[in-house]
Amino acid sequence: NGQTELVFFTLTDIPITTIPTIDGGCPLVPPVTGIITCDLSDIAGPGLKRIRIQSIDDGSGEQIVDTITPDHADKVYHQHIIDLSSYNRSANFNIIFAGAMDETLDYWYLDRIRIVGDKAVAIDSFDSGDFNGGSGFSFAWTVSGATITCDQAFIGLNSAQFTNNARIERTVDLSGFSGKKLEFAARVGQALSVGDQFTISIDEGAGWVTVKTLTASDADGYYHSYSIDLSPYNHISTFKIAFEGGMNASSDTVCIDQIQIV
Repeated sequence: NGQTELVFFTLTDIPITTIPTIDGGCPLVPPVTGIITCDLSDIAGPGLKRIRIQSIDDGSGEQIVDTITPDHADKVYHQHIIDLSSYNRSANFNIIFAGAMDETLDYWYLDRIRIVGDKAVAIDSFDSGDFNGGSGFSFAWTVSGATITCDQAFIGLNSAQFTNNARIERTVDLSGFSGKKLEFAARVGQALSVGDQFTISIDEGAGWVTVKTLTASDADGYYHSYSIDLSPYNHISTFKIAFEGGMNASSDTVCIDQIQIV
């Protein structure tokens, strides 16, 4: 059966007029029980009390699997991963998001809900505070110019920050796998201008290939998640990924977080 996970992102305590999203779409705003279609009516305001993820019903009754409290009210999205492997995978498996706030000005946002069936082959969120952490990779990151920052993390404690031509590179063993994806979250600083770029590349054994380029058009100052299909590339034992800046000024920054191959 393998592992099955419910993955979603929540954000609390941000004015309705500046609400960001994870994937460029429209986040869900569930003021009451249930998953509500996109609703941007004016329910913004301070004072979040409690949000209950009233969670799942696998056919044996509703079971709470996660709770969001005022401790999460820090104005950034946070990723939540719920392991569903221990629950019945029924044809009518229900996922329930429920508000439990006692004021009309309490609010929260929900975005990028996914059910994923495979555990990540490799993952690094830089929470180790250096370029040696994570799991599933063959070696530590090879680093040139990039730094670890605790001020602009997507989730967790830290992210990798790039200025000018900073670069990180890492090897992962993908032999025996197929159809994998490279996923990550990126925050492109608003100082980027025309001509600046940030590239994501892979090496399947035949040299580096650029699979994604971020430019000034992506520079809104918010994190967005990206997913790169690796199916066209050979899944070899020395598969390499790289993140590299091509910015003209030290004030031009890009932050990368939650890198994973799934």
